Amino acid sequence: KLNRLIMDLLTASQLEMGTMPIELIPTDISLLVDESMRHCAPAAAKKSIILENVLPADLPNALADASQLERVLTNLIVNAVNYTPEGSVVTVSGGQDDKSTVWLSVADNGTGIPEKDIPHLFERFYRGETGRDSKASGTGLGLSICKEIMDMHHGSITVTSPPGRGATFTLRLLSDPTETNVEIH
Repeated sequence: KLNRLIMDLLTASQLEMGTMPIELIPTDISLLVDESMRHCAPAAAKKSIILENVLPADLPNALADASQLERVLTNLIVNAVNYTPEGSVVTVSGGQDDKSTVWLSVADNGTGIPEKDIPHLFERFYRGETGRDSKASGTGLGLSICKEIMDMHHGSITVTSPPGRGATFTLRLLSDPTETNVEIH
C-alpha cells in the first residue's frame, strides 16, 4: 500500500506541475476497455463479479493518450469491483453524444455513494463514508488523478449515484476529427 501511495503522489505531483507527458492521438477506445478489463479480471473473479463490456461495435476513435486513459479506466473498474458486492456485475458502456464527443461509462450495482460525498469525490485524499467503511483500501488519490487526466484530455468525468443503486462514472472525450470531420479549436 505504501508503494501505491508513493506512486500516486508522484503522479499527482506531475499532473499538478504539468510535467506529465500526454499525447492526444486517435485511439481505439474499445481496445483500451478490453485491456483495462483484462487487468481487472483477477480481482473481479475473486468476488465472482462479472465484467460486462457493452460498447457498440461502431464506437469511433477518440483523441486520447492511450496509457493515461487506460489508467483512468482501470481505476474506475477497480473501484467498481471494490465497492460492489460479490456476485454482482460491473458494466462498461459507451457511445457518441454528437459528432465531436465519445462517452464511456463504468457502472456498478453496489450500495452507491452518499449524496453528500459526491461533490468531494474528485478532491485529493477524499475518502467518502462508503470508502472509509469498506474493506477496499485506497490512497484517496485515484479519482483526483482521473479527473486531472481527463482535464488534460479536454474531457470530463462525472458521477451519478441514485441512493442504494450503485454508481456510474462517465468519461467524455473528443472524437477523432478524421473520422467525424469535426474541427477542434
